[in-house]
Amino acid sequence: MKGSLIPYRDGWRVYVSGGTDPGTGKRVRRTKFVRGTKKEAREWLTKLQSDFDTGKSVRRGSRTLQNFIEAWWPMKVLAISPTTARGYRSLIDKYVLPEFGSIPIQAVGKERVESLLRRLVKTGLTGQASHIYVLIRMIYNAAIKQDQAAINPMHSIDKPKTVRKEMSVLVPGDWQVVRDHLIVNESWALLPLTILITTGVRRSELAGLRWTDFDETRQILHIQRSYHNVRGGQGVVRETKTNRSRRAIALDPNTSMALSTHKTISSRTAAMGDRKLRQDDHIFTRADGRPWRPDTYSKLWARMMKVLGEQLTATPRLHDLRHTSASLLLASGADPKLISSRLGHSSVAFTMDTYAHLMPEANSDAAEKLADLLNSGTKVAHKLAHSPSDSRSSSG
Repeated sequence: MKGSLIPYRDGWRVYVSGGTDPGTGKRVRRTKFVRGTKKEAREWLTKLQSDFDTGKSVRRGSRTLQNFIEAWWPMKVLAISPTTARGYRSLIDKYVLPEFGSIPIQAVGKERVESLLRRLVKTGLTGQASHIYVLIRMIYNAAIKQDQAAINPMHSIDKPKTVRKEMSVLVPGDWQVVRDHLIVNESWALLPLTILITTGVRRSELAGLRWTDFDETRQILHIQRSYHNVRGGQGVVRETKTNRSRRAIALDPNTSMALSTHKTISSRTAAMGDRKLRQDDHIFTRADGRPWRPDTYSKLWARMMKVLGEQLTATPRLHDLRHTSASLLLASGADPKLISSRLGHSSVAFTMDTYAHLMPEANSDAAEKLADLLNSGTKVAHKLAHSPSDSRSSSG
């Protein structure tokens, strides 16, 4: 917050600029005459600046937080995935607007936000508290850029800590049970779920697959887009956001052969309807040609876990098939860099941080090698300490 001190008669004139009034477009400032020393004037300058920063001095005509969010949201939606947008909008409608919507954007201070976050954490909603922290920080960063707020109240608030949920993965025996159940009861989902566990792709990436993404000759699956649910039952296809997400994944021979067979069957089905299977058709579709929604797979999986729960060592979520894929690759000794590439992670470091605890054998092996090195070093030091040259030098 800009401010200045100007000598004036027997005191000082204090000026503080508060940015632009949204209602008039004019600059807003506060002034005060301080009869006293420059030190006293500087103290007043600091106080006036603080009043603007904390919202105590609200600009005339300042927008409410709801006014700003509703103007900012339409453009923000275009820059994020539909799934992320749906989650953020839910948080805005359920928590942010009821708590702060009617308050001028500058007056939503640290204390108000901390009060909401504390309530959520106290009731066990630490995940929501963490997401709301990120969301409000994002909103205020945008408001500052548009000169609608002077300071981000989140800068002085610690992000609520979330406890990472323990991963639940399937062992190979569990997968056999799941596969046998699918063959008998849900044969249409066997290949899609097989691809999830053998490649580690996300459910939205699976739903977005087209035949042009399947390189049958080289047995490679190209991940280039994702398919998301949106409100109203509609779906939207989005290109992958980053180069890391856009990737090529090698398929095992069995999965590749099954996908080729599925393509042949899909082609015959299309011909029965007087049409030709096109390269831009989705791989996994309903009878009307529309792709299966990602949540269709999740709902099917949840039902299966209830039925098969007593036969399995664990009952993971559908998303945990991705973790299962990574875990089994790590257990087989695959290169972490390769695993990171298959999963589309932002970095190998992220992959290792996420899955390092699933490598107890590698951890033990590393400990043994370190101990061997240290013990070897101890033996060398012992020999040097008792070498003849050492004895001669000490006697001389």
